[in-house]
Amino acid sequence: GIITKDGAKMSKSKGNTVSPDKFIDDYGSDVFRAYLMFMGPYDEGGDWSDSGITGIDRFVNKIWSIANSPISSDEISKNDLNIVHKTIKSISDDMPKMKFNTCISRLMELTNHIASRDTYQKELIEILALLIAPLCPHLAEEVWNVIGNSGSVFDQRWPSYNPKHLELDTVEIAVQVNGKLRGRVMVQNNAPKQIVLDAARSDSNVVRYLAGDIVKEIVVPNKIVNFVVK
Repeated sequence: GIITKDGAKMSKSKGNTVSPDKFIDDYGSDVFRAYLMFMGPYDEGGDWSDSGITGIDRFVNKIWSIANSPISSDEISKNDLNIVHKTIKSISDDMPKMKFNTCISRLMELTNHIASRDTYQKELIEILALLIAPLCPHLAEEVWNVIGNSGSVFDQRWPSYNPKHLELDTVEIAVQVNGKLRGRVMVQNNAPKQIVLDAARSDSNVVRYLAGDIVKEIVVPNKIVNFVVK
């Protein structure tokens, strides 16, 4: 696709071209490469922003920080497995279609979910390295080796998702009153509507906003409850 600058097609006559050299010197080729893929659909291009690349730089540094954290001997939690396998499925679906921007978005969601911990399971970091490898190859290779693996990350098999990890036993439901978030409750996955409503009404903070007449109860399965109060 075409990369524009401030909405205009880049050209020397307009003086709005961007040289990659400075950004590669400042951030590295992986960050520059990933930012080009993140700006929008790869076949459509996008509008270049000098400041936009800093978000990708933070993302890459977050992965590097995770890779250099102590290794945990704990098993990966069900919640983590759910998010990891959803990420694997999403990226496995989108990568062949060259939807690199959505692949990076999914990886950002995964890293944000696991960031700021003291320790990480080696398997979790390995999956992260494998998923980021087609997008940030140098970073992936370094991560693969810094956690104690030999050989190249590109000699490994692509991770596959397990359908049993795609659904959780319980889900968190956001509870709104007149469209404003007032609480969150945990219920069984795909719980009946009445059970979800009962759980939402029992939340101590939500109760404070249900003093009036409830004129409508909206339930979006496994996502949101909204009480309309008069």
